[in-house]
Parts: sequence; structure tokens; C-alpha cells
Amino acid sequence: MSENILQEATLEEVFKELDQILAQMESGELPLDKAFAMYEQGVAKVKQCNEKLDLIEKKMLELNSAGEVKAF
Repeated sequence: MSENILQEATLEEVFKELDQILAQMESGELPLDKAFAMYEQGVAKVKQCNEKLDLIEKKMLELNSAGEVKAF
């Protein structure tokens, strides 16, 4: 996933979306096919969170002594 796609939503927004997906799935009122579709969306959101966190971690590791982020 490219950096542009990762910047579409903040990490907090993705977490909120995950919370909404979980709430719908936990309600027990979804038909199986809809629950599976929601599960797939949740997995994609978790992947998006991991990619965002990896990018943040890389940026933190690339900080130089002046506190500037070096390109990686």
C-alpha cells in the first residue's frame, strides 16, 4: 500500500471504523454472508493500521540528532 493511501484516514479514524465493525458483528443480528463481509473489512482495516504503525515507527527510527526526519 502506498504512502498516499495510508494518509487517507488517520489511525484514530481507522480504529473508530474497526470499533463500528466490531459492534455490528457482536450484535449477532447480521446474516452470515454480511458478517463475513464485515470480517473481511475488519481484516483490511487491521492491515491498514499495521501499515500506518510501521510507517510511524520507521519515521521515528529515522529521526536524526536535530530531530528532523530523514527520508528512507
